[in-house]
Amino acid sequence: MELYLLYTLVGRLFIYLLQKSPYHRLIKWGFLQRLFECDLCLGVWVYTILAFLINVNLFSFYVQFLSELIIGSGTSLIVHLIRIGWQEKFGTIVIS
Repeated sequence: MELYLLYTLVGRLFIYLLQKSPYHRLIKWGFLQRLFECDLCLGVWVYTILAFLINVNLFSFYVQFLSELIIGSGTSLIVHLIRIGWQEKFGTIVIS
């Protein structure tokens, strides 16, 4: 359980840093621009790669890449929903 919590926190940190980095704005390919703008979409890739590197397995079975993709997609959705809830509860609404 501690490994999964560390996995989610490190993944969220990577997503935040990748989105704040000025280097992704240099990419002119539309697909990658949209990928870096969406934290849910970017999270699927970040969490899938991290699950592969850290060997996170939450299931009783293991199918290479499929297990990592399922864990990465689910974790990305959970973290995205938590972030949206936090922003909705504690965020500031600016009317311009």
